Amino acid sequence: DSVKVVLVQQSSSTVVPGQPIIFDVDVSVASDTAIVSAVVVHASGLFNDSLVLPVPGTGPFGYRLTIDTPLGPDTGQINILVIARIGPNTSQATTSFRVADDGPPRMFADFRERLLYPGDTAIVDFGSADSAYIKQFTYAIHGGLDTVGTVPVSGFTTGVSGSLRFPLPPSAKAGDSIVVDLSATDGFGNVGTTTRTTIIQPPGP
Repeated sequence: DSVKVVLVQQSSSTVVPGQPIIFDVDVSVASDTAIVSAVVVHASGLFNDSLVLPVPGTGPFGYRLTIDTPLGPDTGQINILVIARIGPNTSQATTSFRVADDGPPRMFADFRERLLYPGDTAIVDFGSADSAYIKQFTYAIHGGLDTVGTVPVSGFTTGVSGSLRFPLPPSAKAGDSIVVDLSATDGFGNVGTTTRTTIIQPPGP
């Protein structure tokens, strides 16, 4: 009896760290009564692993496989080799995927209150995400107020979020700008930035 294995990619051939690769393994045989003795999936390249697929019985069969790629600053090619066997007869199929840098961290920030007056406490909600981890998150506030700082980042985290709170001095002048610059660095060294600006309002009557 003869056997044939076919691989069909179901996900993009290029993924980012942490994104799964998905592919179908279709095994066909010459006879509906034939029994495949073994189907083995080998992965190599960025990581190495093997998986023996269960054979459900006689005739053709197929599987959809999902393999998670590692998070972090790791890029490279993942090669897939599938070998199906009936007795001395074998069939092989190959495909490959590439794990690529997803670019600089994605950034979000906004003032919680748009109208700020001297003596108010300004609050800026912020967030950043990247599949290659956030290594550092910094901020700089300038204009009617000047300060710089770092948001603590613990361990290997793919996202950072929180709020910056800073009081505006009662002596702040109406019309002064408050500019908040935010910066995040990922495991590849890519830097994402965003800036938010608001104007101090004149005191009420």
